[in-house]
Amino acid sequence: MISHDLKGPLVTIQVFASMIKKELAAGNHENILNDLTRIKDGAAKMSSLVNHLLALARRIVEAHDGRIWVESEGVGKGSRFCFSIGTRPKA
Repeated sequence: MISHDLKGPLVTIQVFASMIKKELAAGNHENILNDLTRIKDGAAKMSSLVNHLLALARRIVEAHDGRIWVESEGVGKGSRFCFSIGTRPKA
């Protein structure tokens, strides 16, 4: 079983949120727009990467007569991506 923790990106978002709060207090609206653009672009790249990696994992696992699934105890509790493979690759 494999699990993956995505807490690192959440810490980055928290840092950006803190920066935006400071910029709001200082009235630096241009900096806020730049920060929001960086957050939006980073989230889009991360989403694309995760989608591609999960699709690749699915193809590899299914090529080995296996299955892949996700488990979670609920919102905010994290997720665990699991897989099993057969003993021989599909012909």
